[in-house]
Amino acid sequence: MSTALSNEARLLVLCARPVLDAPAAKSLQHLLAETLDWPAVLEAAEQHYIVPLLARHLLRIDAALIPEAARQQLRELQRKNAMVSLQWVGMQQLLVERIFVPRGIDHAFFKGAALAQTYYGDPAQRQYRDIDVLVAAERIAEAGQALIDLGFAVSNADWPDFGLRDLRAFCRYHSALELRSPQGAQVELHKTLDSTGCIFSSAEMLRDANVAADSRYPWRALSPADLLVYVCYHHARHRWSSLHWCADLEALSGHPSVDLEVVRRKAAALALAVTLEQSLRLRDDLRALAINGTSPAPSSLFLVDCRAALEGSLGAEAPTSPPPTAGVQSEPDFSYDWQFSTRYRRRFARLRWQPSVNDVNAWPLPNSLHWLYYLTRPWRIAWQRLHEIISGRQT
Repeated sequence: MSTALSNEARLLVLCARPVLDAPAAKSLQHLLAETLDWPAVLEAAEQHYIVPLLARHLLRIDAALIPEAARQQLRELQRKNAMVSLQWVGMQQLLVERIFVPRGIDHAFFKGAALAQTYYGDPAQRQYRDIDVLVAAERIAEAGQALIDLGFAVSNADWPDFGLRDLRAFCRYHSALELRSPQGAQVELHKTLDSTGCIFSSAEMLRDANVAADSRYPWRALSPADLLVYVCYHHARHRWSSLHWCADLEALSGHPSVDLEVVRRKAAALALAVTLEQSLRLRDDLRALAINGTSPAPSSLFLVDCRAALEGSLGAEAPTSPPPTAGVQSEPDFSYDWQFSTRYRRRFARLRWQPSVNDVNAWPLPNSLHWLYYLTRPWRIAWQRLHEIISGRQT
């Protein structure tokens, strides 16, 4: 993979931010004077969920610098996104007004429109595909049932195979309850922000959640420090493979409400300090690549994967082998070996002894008897391993 970004990639990276400062605006002007593959740019912007940001910056530019066909297509994409965003806003209002507030259910939105309205300045400026909300674990089944009563359907992939057709039992063994509205909108009710509950304390994050003072809509959201740490964790889990995640990093880390020292203390307490610092370095690397064509050394450990995804969306050849920093994802929360801490490994080891949905499906029991799974789980796992050994010898 080459050391420089293509002009198309530089353009996309420059526009993947809520605000252009003077150096970025100057670089954008220079890039627009070059010959660009506009169909590739617009297609990649859709793939990376940055159409509204691209429109925000480019449609203010002198029309002579952008082909009319590209301007028209960008306007059309912008209109479509605005219409979709209005539907998402209405869905979040429904959740607040008909589910959470009437029932007094503790909750906090994260990502999506709640992030966009505070840190992007407009709920329509960040594209997203679903609504994510952290909900007090003991209330998720109640909220889920209320949505089902409104016509929603459980959309978790393993719900049809769940041994007990009991929503409370299902929520007990899953980190999130996924539901789809009659119109096709996806809502995810999370009891933890990570897959296992080994990293974040949901109780603490709900306690610190609030409605931003300048919010257009009264949506409770994660505190600024919690949100930035979570964003760095979540987007790193997906290898920073989409530019709308890089835009989140720009939007949050530069926002007046975000104190990076508070963020660093929070990340250190969660054993995510290195993940945070490598994410901030990625922000600086991408900015340098977009403006100057080169990044400072040493570069972020996330940069290889992020660039591979960007260049792949533009038709460039991706690396043929995994980057040296990538590890085997033996646990569901991290994608890189260097992210694992002793704290996490210890907590994950304890988690292995807790009952899972596999125990329920192996021996469906009423909710009142689920404590028996703590006794039967070691025997079930031992029998499964023995069966695997015997089957392996026979083959």
